Amino acid sequence: MAQDRRNPWLALDATVDPVERARELRRAHADFVGTGAPEPATAVRRVIAESWRRSATAGVRAEGHTVLRVHADADLRDVREEHPLAQMMPTLRSLLLDVALAVQHLMVVCSADGVLLWVEGSARVKGAAEDRMNFAEGTLWSEAGAGTNALGTALAVRHPVQVFAAEHYNASVHPWTCSASPVFEPRTGRLLGTVDLTGPFRMVHPHTLALVTAAAAAAAGSVHQQMWRHDERLREQYVRRLTHLGRRPTGVVTGSGRVVMANPVGWLGAHVGIPGESGIGFLPGGATFRAEEIAGGSGYLVWAAEPD
Repeated sequence: MAQDRRNPWLALDATVDPVERARELRRAHADFVGTGAPEPATAVRRVIAESWRRSATAGVRAEGHTVLRVHADADLRDVREEHPLAQMMPTLRSLLLDVALAVQHLMVVCSADGVLLWVEGSARVKGAAEDRMNFAEGTLWSEAGAGTNALGTALAVRHPVQVFAAEHYNASVHPWTCSASPVFEPRTGRLLGTVDLTGPFRMVHPHTLALVTAAAAAAAGSVHQQMWRHDERLREQYVRRLTHLGRRPTGVVTGSGRVVMANPVGWLGAHVGIPGESGIGFLPGGATFRAEEIAGGSGYLVWAAEPD
């Protein structure tokens, strides 16, 4: 086997015959699930072997496994509108969708719990993926939900990964290949989900992994720039208002509670819980603050409820 071992996250390099490699992996998969072997064959990459063991432990069936739908279409619309990844979709589409269409792949984005939120690309490929493996918006493709697959495995290991043919634990996914990269919230590093390119296994190419990795980074960078510009506008617009609140601690936070300015520095921490209609909130140490909605609801002016 001429498989490239220099990058353990790639399924195979461009010199490897995908059909022959798929046959080799089917034999290794059959040995593991059919004989109850404690370890996959050495032909299987370590990241895949570890994922197979997690999949088996989670109760995923290698044959006849049904991937569940967890959101109806009506519910999914609301979930997508409110999800932080929605901000990144224009960038992801601009970088990946034309490529996906050109090479008969799908561009897929899932949430941090593995639910497919967007599946876009060729109607023919999209229909085939849904019919053959229930690969559709609203279905659960975490490792526990669908077994080894690039979307779910990238979530599990928090690293870009390519999964090819019978490297998928669920046999219904063997005709496919996928490359996925995790997407992180740019300020906090919180895992938001994964972005993926999925297509027929014969069209596997190492470049797809680099492409989705770059797209994930570009999308996060774009959102970071938007956040920075929004924060800067809030600071510029409301810094003078702070001076009219006397000597008590004051600050400006975004509509989600992210602190963009505080005087004295640090008194609010990095994030605060936004108060309800009372306009009163509580800091972790028990101190109270008052909040006034500003900038059309996209931020709050806050001040200590009692002077120092």
